Amino acid sequence: MKWFDSLSLLDGPLPVIVSVLGAAGGLWLLVSRSRRYARRALPIAATAAIVVTAIGYVLVEKVWRPFPDPIDIAIYVWIGVGVAALFALVP
Repeated sequence: MKWFDSLSLLDGPLPVIVSVLGAAGGLWLLVSRSRRYARRALPIAATAAIVVTAIGYVLVEKVWRPFPDPIDIAIYVWIGVGVAALFALVP
């Protein structure tokens, strides 16, 4: 089990494998739904996620300013992806 302790969660093939499997699973879940869901619910979920993430960005970066340095935009992108996934759960 020594090899298991030396696996890195940040570098190497493991993050790529997890990302590819996650994207494939998410795509499979979206494709397996009905056509109505893809036409109505997903655009609404994406729009709502963009709005919620933009409001969060403005609140954190312009109003609250909890950190002296700005938060990287990639963090907000992943927050938006997570919010969109949560909104996509609701039919």
